Amino acid sequence: MKHFFCRSLCLCFLMMTGINASADVENVEIDGITYDINIKENEATVTMKKSGIYTEDVIIPPSVTYEEVTYPVTGIDRYAFSGSSVTSITIPNSVTSIAEWAFYGFSCLTPITIPNSITSISPYTFFCSDKLTSINIPNSVTSIGYAAFYGCSGLTSFSIPNSVTDISDAAFSGCSGLTSIIIPSGVTTIGNAVFMDCSSLTSITIPNSVTSIGGYAFENTAWYNNQPDGLVYVGFVAYKYKGTMQDDTSIIIKEGTKSISDLAFLKCSGLTSVTIPNSVTSIGYEAFYGCSGLTSVTIPNSVMSIGDEAFAYCTALTKVTSMIEEPFAIESNVFKNLPSDATLYVPVGTKAKYEATEGWSNFTNIVEMEPPFGDLNGDGKVDIADVTVLLNIILGKEGQQE
Repeated sequence: MKHFFCRSLCLCFLMMTGINASADVENVEIDGITYDINIKENEATVTMKKSGIYTEDVIIPPSVTYEEVTYPVTGIDRYAFSGSSVTSITIPNSVTSIAEWAFYGFSCLTPITIPNSITSISPYTFFCSDKLTSINIPNSVTSIGYAAFYGCSGLTSFSIPNSVTDISDAAFSGCSGLTSIIIPSGVTTIGNAVFMDCSSLTSITIPNSVTSIGGYAFENTAWYNNQPDGLVYVGFVAYKYKGTMQDDTSIIIKEGTKSISDLAFLKCSGLTSVTIPNSVTSIGYEAFYGCSGLTSVTIPNSVMSIGDEAFAYCTALTKVTSMIEEPFAIESNVFKNLPSDATLYVPVGTKAKYEATEGWSNFTNIVEMEPPFGDLNGDGKVDIADVTVLLNIILGKEGQQE
């Protein structure tokens, strides 16, 4: 979270510097609300008051008239209601955009209703609005931006509409009043630290559509704290190893798991072996970082992405077996600081591909492995599928289509 706070401080500084005016924009106050009137674009945007903050009731009209010309009100600018404390606020459907930081540190005694003309909640929109108690998000919204509701500790409930498909990093971090959350079925990825420090969050409903969860997504929530020690799963995701891992621990990730989260086994020095099933498609950032007891790992052919430093500083990892037949580029630090004699074993006929692929080519020892005895279908393992191949050979069906 260090980078997050640094970024926040920088943006707070930018807030103090003000916004440059354009020659085509007139900054005017009409009926107690300040607007930037864009004469060229024929539109009006609600902006910061010329002096003080907004108080009492705020009713934003769908249009305003300035110098006998009517301008539709289409947006709410950055910091427009920053630090304001109002009784209520009405936002019309003419508003199609709400900018970053628009409601930073905002307080409202009644629920805020976002109009269905809005399709996304911008980053930092309600950042640190700790007096905000209720907000209604329409089904038109498809994404919730970075830290959009960070630190909204007064929120006790929040309904994420079914239209939402993307929830960015830290979106609800620090919402310590939230007690339950339901993730809609359209969401496939939950970002880093999304619900971090939501200390009252006891109930989380995650749909099967979620196949990727970022690091610290549920850190310091009541839900996570109540999980038993060991590998915590969230739906089809191996989320994080909880508690202190004992020495000489072997982990078998259960079949059907789609991904291994960022930081899932971070510095689990007691981990000596891990079995990754062929259902896993992604291994997250620093997933096995600093697992100094891990001596070998096999990456199944199903894996399509490996995060940066996923196996960095695994100082005993001398054997990496990749079953991936078409190697994809990975960051150069994925296998950073492995032993000098670490060997990468790859399928027969793929050595040249690995040597020519970014990240994998960092291995000085790349060896093509012979398929195990009995591996008749060439998938690198002996199982029931090989029995089927053998029966087809015996029955003379080899190469025939069913």
